Amino acid sequence: MLKKKLLLLFWVFVLLFSVAIGGMYVNELRKKWFKEVHVEDYAFSIAYPQDYENIEEETNGTEKFSSQISIDLTETEKATDIDLKLVEPLIHVKGKESKITLLVEGLQKEKTNMPLDEICRNYITMFKIYNEDAIIKSSNYEEVVINDVPAGRVEIYIEGKYSGIYPGMISYLFPLEEREITVVFSGTNVLFENNKKEIEKIINSVEFE
Repeated sequence: MLKKKLLLLFWVFVLLFSVAIGGMYVNELRKKWFKEVHVEDYAFSIAYPQDYENIEEETNGTEKFSSQISIDLTETEKATDIDLKLVEPLIHVKGKESKITLLVEGLQKEKTNMPLDEICRNYITMFKIYNEDAIIKSSNYEEVVINDVPAGRVEIYIEGKYSGIYPGMISYLFPLEEREITVVFSGTNVLFENNKKEIEKIINSVEFE
């Protein structure tokens, strides 16, 4: 009888342990599940992990890197003034696990005639103007295609507090008909490298109507 009770207790322990492990696994897996967010006014959607939480206002650190501007240069303005228009923040969230900040901004306007490389260069220029105290470590840009939509991809890093860790942002610039969308990932070079697949999955989920 004692052996049967011990055996029963053993299997109960195994069952409870399995349930606990299964719950932990499901919880970790849930963090990787993506939820889709649709912004109707901009006919735009994007998906990101469930554990990304809303940021009510910008705080210190890399979350303040967005330039909060859009650059509209007409043919006659190129040699003189730059017309700056404030953009509208559409999504601002941060991953609990990845520590990556995702900011999506939009602007209702006619499509610019500027080529993508010029849009990217101006974006870097305006970042420097709006973050004049930051020491730029490196910046680069390239033209990419996201789900058949041409876009500019800009990377900017500034001097970090600790050697080898550079705060920065990766921005995707979409000049569309009657609107512009900017998708910005903020973090550090280390966070970007460690979460490369997650960032790629998020940006590849972008869709326009």
